[in-house]
Amino acid sequence: MQHKCNTNFMRRQFQRYIKPDYFKQKSELTPVYIRYDYNRTKRTFINTGHRIDPDLYWDFKKHTIKRSCPDFEKVSQDIEDIENKISNILQYARNNRIDPTPEYLVDRLQDIKGLFVENNKQTAFFQSLDRFINDRESNGSVCEHVVRDYRSLRKHLVNFEKYWKRPISFVSLDIEFYEKFVYYLTYVVEKPDKQIGLKMNTIGKQIKNLKVFYNDRRQKDNLPVIDLSDFKKKNEMVDHVYLTEAEILHIWNFDLSENPDLIESRDLLVFGCYTGLRYSDIYSLKPYHFKKVVVGGDIQTAIQKTQRKVHEKVDIALIYLAKIVAEKYGYALPKIPMNEFNEKLKKIGEKVELDELVSLTHKKGNEVKEDVYKKYQLLSSHVCRRSFATNMYLRGIEPDIIMTNTGHSSLKTLFSYIKVTKREKAFKLYDYFTVTETKEKVLVK
Repeated sequence: MQHKCNTNFMRRQFQRYIKPDYFKQKSELTPVYIRYDYNRTKRTFINTGHRIDPDLYWDFKKHTIKRSCPDFEKVSQDIEDIENKISNILQYARNNRIDPTPEYLVDRLQDIKGLFVENNKQTAFFQSLDRFINDRESNGSVCEHVVRDYRSLRKHLVNFEKYWKRPISFVSLDIEFYEKFVYYLTYVVEKPDKQIGLKMNTIGKQIKNLKVFYNDRRQKDNLPVIDLSDFKKKNEMVDHVYLTEAEILHIWNFDLSENPDLIESRDLLVFGCYTGLRYSDIYSLKPYHFKKVVVGGDIQTAIQKTQRKVHEKVDIALIYLAKIVAEKYGYALPKIPMNEFNEKLKKIGEKVELDELVSLTHKKGNEVKEDVYKKYQLLSSHVCRRSFATNMYLRGIEPDIIMTNTGHSSLKTLFSYIKVTKREKAFKLYDYFTVTETKEKVLVK
């Protein structure tokens, strides 16, 4: 059997304990704890799982169970096993210069079957994650779908902890954790459709949000400083679809009188395709965001608001069909939750026969996979933003002008939204030579 305590220092750090107010409890039996003293003011109580009558079986001078206690040998052995584990954990922390906080000890002890730590049913890691999510949700600093992303991260971490068979703590956030977590997300996670594994971009989002969470809580929760620079956000180029201006006009003119429940979603789709706004910003638009402005001596309508994701104030030119949609609703646009909006977009796309086959490739680990969809199956709120950026670019509008509407801060980010096919790029050469050849004579030999 392992020796109970490795040093006198550790003996002073934890001891068997009966709470002084035990006599106030209604139950005749009182829990036996191990009290861990991190310092004079910070401690935690570890429930051994055994209960006794202190008046009969507790030695208050020696802080231990009397031999007259029923099942003394078994109770003593169980408690010694826990003490051995505590001792080994503290020795490991000491050898590796790890701060043995109560949270660290508790997280490491969660592997013990049936061990219950009073007032700490959740580890400090998940308590901190819950505070982070609740703060984000309550103060409105991020939109609803971002909060859902954080909740998705929490779900994956909870399931990964079961798979890893180790408690997740802040101390465990090292390169081994990162590699195992990425492997789990790539090859183990079961999605709602029963498919196994997430796509690389989705995994990258999980890693990004994990780092956002830690960086936000580090000072607020007085967390240990951890280097997460090796936690790389994994990305791949995703060939998502966009709607051409001809397709947008076709959708706008399509008769939906037999499907009136789709009309408002159709209108918001068209509005988004000619403003470039994120759906969360469209959803939050109020009539007072629409302003009359003077442009070149003419009075035009524009949107003036702060974008929720980047917290930057932008001026959005209200052009073409976007202006018609805004006027149709008296500048009070319909409020449709994003999930419902996405579902209706697919129904609209199917109605107007957006049946073009689209091949999408994505990476799963080191393997490249190809999936084929009908175009309408890929429609979601993001198609608005991509369509605006791509169509304005194809019209020849300068990228910095497009960025005024989209709110992008860099050309690199903007061009990730512009979905110009290789064929469209090639055909632009025809436009170039048509213009050039009108300016100079070419000798034909």
